[in-house]
Amino acid sequence: MSPTITVVGIGADGMAGLSRTSRDELAGATVVYGSPRQLELLDDTVTRDRREWPSPMLPALPTLFGDADVHVVASGDPMLHGIGATLIRMFGAQRVRVLPHVSSVTLACARMGWTVP
Repeated sequence: MSPTITVVGIGADGMAGLSRTSRDELAGATVVYGSPRQLELLDDTVTRDRREWPSPMLPALPTLFGDADVHVVASGDPMLHGIGATLIRMFGAQRVRVLPHVSSVTLACARMGWTVP
């Protein structure tokens, strides 16, 4: 069985805004990838290895994760033009599990009183 990539969407409110499922996933993670900003949103319940994305990221992705289960923190809804969609295109939906958070688009529309396009 192929290793699993679990993508956890996280908002500016950090761990406090995550569901119990998302918090539990991150607390049990062996390694967590993300941008410096997103990794800084994690609290001390995430005790394992935190790794910043390499630059450039896309060429590194095919061999970056190896044979281990990994977790990725991403902005809000990772399927809204985010890393979740990229990882599914690259590794397949059967290997990638996405736990979204409210997207920046949804938050902006809610604050402005607009319908999400």
